Amino acid sequence: MDDYETVPFVSREVADVVVGPTPSTTCHAYTQHAQAGVVSDGNERPSWGEPATTFQYLLFPGGYNGRFVKGQEWYQATEVAEEYEDKRFSGGGRLIDRREKQAVLDALGPVEDRRILEIACGTGRFTVMLAERGADITGLDISAPMLAQGREKARRAGVGDAVEFLRGDAARLPFPDDHFDAVFAMRFFHLADTPGAFLSEMCRVSREQVFFDTFNGTSTRSLYNWLLPMGSRLYADEDVDELLADAELTLTDASHDFVLPYGFYRSLPGSVARPFRRADLAVGGRTIGDTLASVTYWNAHV
Repeated sequence: MDDYETVPFVSREVADVVVGPTPSTTCHAYTQHAQAGVVSDGNERPSWGEPATTFQYLLFPGGYNGRFVKGQEWYQATEVAEEYEDKRFSGGGRLIDRREKQAVLDALGPVEDRRILEIACGTGRFTVMLAERGADITGLDISAPMLAQGREKARRAGVGDAVEFLRGDAARLPFPDDHFDAVFAMRFFHLADTPGAFLSEMCRVSREQVFFDTFNGTSTRSLYNWLLPMGSRLYADEDVDELLADAELTLTDASHDFVLPYGFYRSLPGSVARPFRRADLAVGGRTIGDTLASVTYWNAHV
């Protein structure tokens, strides 16, 4: 869109925000909206029955409509997006990447022809993986540079035409109720200041399933969490039980993992990290492992 500077209150940061009642209108709704010079304070949810060109609604990625995510500006830096996977998932970090992908596949089951939404898809690690397995997958994120990395990853994998990447607001998802078979978010809820609002939106647009992970308050992560630049929201099981109840979700199953924190694995070469991972799994297989685990994967149904 070349004329966004002429639209009142629209800045370069929101030039590729997308809104719309259905995937077929999402990619065009914002351009039509901006060309019409229509902006809104965002206080009202759009009517999904109206044409996209009549929406008086705009998603501002900087504020999540009053609901905030830690580090949202940091994640929009191009250099952060370009280095994201190398810093986190090389060396010992590959063990984390492998486990997280397996957790998503185990939870979602066969994905071919299923309509799936990934919240905070980032560089498309999971989005592209699911597209390769035949899912009808949409990835949504606040960061344009992260989405650019995801699109390039999908292109290299040969699934560029099978994935829809959208920039938008996870607190006000631009989809009608029950639009997806499943909705999931990985590495998101530890950054959410108002997790209930985000989980409720995930539930609203899902017809069957919601899957997400959390970092745990009784884990080794709690020992150094205060030292991290952005920190993390840490959860007790009771916190997640309450979130699920408020969103009217029913827990299907939960699994715990990584007694040793992510940062430890990232600091090691892969060959050194693997023996620690074996020991980690041995401890994690005992009762105390659930208490000490850094992360929990939550699988719920609507």
